[in-house]
Amino acid sequence: MSDFPSEQAVLEPKRIQVFAIMHIVFGGMGILNILGGMVMMPLQTKMIEQNIAKAGSEEERMVFELQKGIYDAMGSYSWINYLIAAAVAGLILTAGIMLLKRRAKGLKVSNTYAWCSIVAKLINLVLFFLVMKPAMDAIFSELLGELGRDAQTFVTIINVVVVLAVLLGGVLGMIYPFLSLKMLNKEMVRQHLK
Repeated sequence: MSDFPSEQAVLEPKRIQVFAIMHIVFGGMGILNILGGMVMMPLQTKMIEQNIAKAGSEEERMVFELQKGIYDAMGSYSWINYLIAAAVAGLILTAGIMLLKRRAKGLKVSNTYAWCSIVAKLINLVLFFLVMKPAMDAIFSELLGELGRDAQTFVTIINVVVVLAVLLGGVLGMIYPFLSLKMLNKEMVRQHLK
């Protein structure tokens, strides 16, 4: 028996195993994130309602009312997001397991995951600007009429930061799927999948 690895082991690209493990880790994190968000939604609503009831001053109550308004507006947006995320998480987990087993279909599922993830990020951005942003703007404009100039500046800053965070998060969220498409669709990878 030789001390040298077989020719197939030498030539097999490590990226298959690396991306398989990363797919499984990211898919598992996605599932945990979805479950955590679904559990927290009703708890968060109760906490906000309790804070409104316990508010000591009118300003404090208005802040909690603002928080509740934004949270209520996010309800349908969040559930749509969870459904899309669950589908993407299922695809990435399946692809990771299949790639670990060196199955050619794993590459197809991985590509499906990558494109679905990219489309999901784009849908998320569209939903934000069509659903969430108008709801936030309505809540903020109502609040701005009741608050002073300092509070108006603060609300404007919050609005800008939220938009930038959503845009940046969407763009950063597309890096891994694009990287997966680029690195796993090379001929040398295809040759090692059964």
